[in-house]
Amino acid sequence: ATAGVTAVGSTALLGYCFSPYVHTMECLSGDYYANETDETNEDDATTVDGKNNQNLVRVVTRDILAREVETVFNPATDVSPPPNNNSRPFCNFMVMGDKPMYVHADLIHDYKLKVQLLGQEEVPQQQEAAKNKQKLDDDEFL
Repeated sequence: ATAGVTAVGSTALLGYCFSPYVHTMECLSGDYYANETDETNEDDATTVDGKNNQNLVRVVTRDILAREVETVFNPATDVSPPPNNNSRPFCNFMVMGDKPMYVHADLIHDYKLKVQLLGQEEVPQQQEAAKNKQKLDDDEFL
């Protein structure tokens, strides 16, 4: 009985901790859902669930049974920071208010998307790193 509780408990804990981990993230173009829906607005942009999909992002996570969970959202309107009382160790943004997500900041190459998802400005750090990389006259000993 103890072994069963330990096995189920540890699996549930791992699922709770690592289910927000984003395995795949891609920006969707306007043509992604063109074949799936006929709804369009005046600007001829396809809509999905009432959202204009010009700036949509599709992320794939896994649930406790290792099934893919696909979430499509607009990073400008559907993303919020995690609450202060968040008990998940791997969660750096919330999607649509109730879906925790975790993505490595270093793996997001689009600066605007990184700021929309993680809400952090890294311009001063990047400027400081560029300044430190500059070769100065006193860098050489000889």
